[in-house]
Amino acid sequence: MYNHDYYATLDQAMVKLLKHTALNGLRTLNAIAMYLFMQPTRLCEYIRYRIQLERDYQRETEIRFENLKQHGHI
Repeated sequence: MYNHDYYATLDQAMVKLLKHTALNGLRTLNAIAMYLFMQPTRLCEYIRYRIQLERDYQRETEIRFENLKQHGHI
């Protein structure tokens, strides 16, 4: 015979599981979107960081060169 209570319970469990799965899917899509939106910001920060490192390196090189000139090594 058809067990109404069993299938009603099964339907409720399945709906609960589908809602949970859909919510996790939306959270995953949200996380992916946030990650992709942050990429330009991260790229700009990286470029700024590399430029600053290059400036620091250039400044240190100039200081070393001036010290060599002052002490007569060049």
